[in-house]
Amino acid sequence: MTDSPLDATAGQPNSRQLLSPADANIHAFDLQTPVKANTFAIISLAGVFVVSLLGIVFGHLALAQIKKTGEPGRGLAIAGIAIGYSSIVLTIVAIASYAVLIAAMVGFAGASGHMGN
Repeated sequence: MTDSPLDATAGQPNSRQLLSPADANIHAFDLQTPVKANTFAIISLAGVFVVSLLGIVFGHLALAQIKKTGEPGRGLAIAGIAIGYSSIVLTIVAIASYAVLIAAMVGFAGASGHMGN
């Protein structure tokens, strides 16, 4: 067996040869830089959980910017818009259901003669 740094058959470092800390760092941190999404798209998705309208407005602004610039973040903007519109629709349905329930209770109470008489 040889103690050469390279294995003669594969051209790879010998299993007994240790890499220097500098060589190990080259491969350990060879990562791509993260992709930055459109700022309005991020605000849209985060803001929709605070105020639904915030997500809708910033989502539409983000889509317009993304169309012009080609930035990533289209999915975030669409998610903010979809969640925003869905929460507004659900709020309207809940308010309408509550109004119908109150009207039915008042009607039932009036029909049974318990309206303060």
